[in-house]
This record gives sequence, C-alpha cells and structure tokens, in this order.
Amino acid sequence: DSANYGNYSYGLSAYDQGYEDGLYTGANDGRRGQSYFPERSHFWQSATNGYSSVPGSRATYQLAYRDGFLKGYQEGYQNWQRYFTGGKFHR
Repeated sequence: DSANYGNYSYGLSAYDQGYEDGLYTGANDGRRGQSYFPERSHFWQSATNGYSSVPGSRATYQLAYRDGFLKGYQEGYQNWQRYFTGGKFHR
C-alpha cells in the first residue's frame, strides 16, 4: 500500500523492483556461499534502480525499495537452489 511510503504513488513499484533485485542478489550470494549480508550489495546501497524523479521523492523511493530488497534477499538466500539451475538465475 503506497500509504506506507508517505503516499508516494510508485511505492509498490519501488518495493517490487527492490524485491526482484534482492531475490537475485540473495540467491546469488547463497549459491556462492557468501555470508548473509544484504547491505553489501550495490543495489541496496544506492536503492535507486528503477527510480524516476517525476512521481516523488528519492528518499521515499529508497525506503520502499530497501523494504522490498530485504524481503527478496531473504527469500533468494534461503532458497537459492530454487532460483539457480544450470548456473543461471530464473524466476
């Protein structure tokens, strides 16, 4: 619900983009035997993948993006075998 992000109209899009990036990053870290550390990712650090300044504030976008990223990272890391087959990521 976009109300969770100060009524930023693209809050769910930011969340969804973060989730997708987190899912890939977490699954890749899990596959490579990396420690669980989502904040290590450049996606997490910038939190601007998919951002456009037209609909709202960057800070609000980053908040929604990082929420989604953490959720996706956790899913990907814990279940990386589900998302990588033959060395390739798939949904």
